[in-house]
Amino acid sequence: MQLVSMDDLNLISNQLEKIYLKLSSMYHIDEVLTNPYVEKILKVSQRTLQSWRDSGILKHSKVEGKIYYRLKDIQELINKNASK
Repeated sequence: MQLVSMDDLNLISNQLEKIYLKLSSMYHIDEVLTNPYVEKILKVSQRTLQSWRDSGILKHSKVEGKIYYRLKDIQELINKNASK
């Protein structure tokens, strides 16, 4: 499994922030993301996301069997785990 570099995490965080600000100002709602999208942007497997959900690392909602994540929760995860 390939590790994500700090540069990649910072880039992802910045892009997520831009997306969030644009969408939240347009629709006045929190952006929600699905499993496949979160896997792709964080470069992690479905199993890793499941493990993070099970351990409480990543907040999520489940509606009719489908899992959703709030964009700001993904940003918080990235920011919380960024090296200083």
